[in-house]
Amino acid sequence: MGRPKTYDRDDVARRAMPVFWQRGYEGTKIQHLEDALEINRYSLFAEFGNKQGMFEAALDTYEADVVTPNLAPLEHECASPEAVVTMFERLRFPTAEVDSAGCMLCNASLEQLPGTQERVTAYFERLRSAFQNALSVDEASAAATTSAVIGAYVQIRHGMSEDARNAMVDGLLGLVDAVRP
Repeated sequence: MGRPKTYDRDDVARRAMPVFWQRGYEGTKIQHLEDALEINRYSLFAEFGNKQGMFEAALDTYEADVVTPNLAPLEHECASPEAVVTMFERLRFPTAEVDSAGCMLCNASLEQLPGTQERVTAYFERLRSAFQNALSVDEASAAATTSAVIGAYVQIRHGMSEDARNAMVDGLLGLVDAVRP
């Protein structure tokens, strides 16, 4: 009989999230996870099956802890363009080390991992729908805004300067101004 677990699965996924977010799936080695989580690889594999399982658990946590709180104001039935402005303004001021890593789901889309593409597609659709709701625009305009934001996250991931980030946010705010009543 094995030893009882000394960790909580959700806590491990929450602590693995920034490791994958910063390094990406391919850039994250099991040793990085062992070091960050202080859990040996045998326990990690017993809990998650493999590295992909760990990554998917980290993505679940990202969706619950980052995506849903950020999109909830845009998805609310009384959402307004001001909710979008707030979202875009947060891009100016990184609040944590991982904020310089862009969007974890956008990053996953670039890695094109088996099993994550449906999740990424669903996220992009959720983002489009949230913009359509909050900005009261047609689907094409919401899709264009979504594409601009995804591009912004990719640029952030690749280390854009503060000046470039501010110019990008100003451009995104211009999109909002263009559709405000």
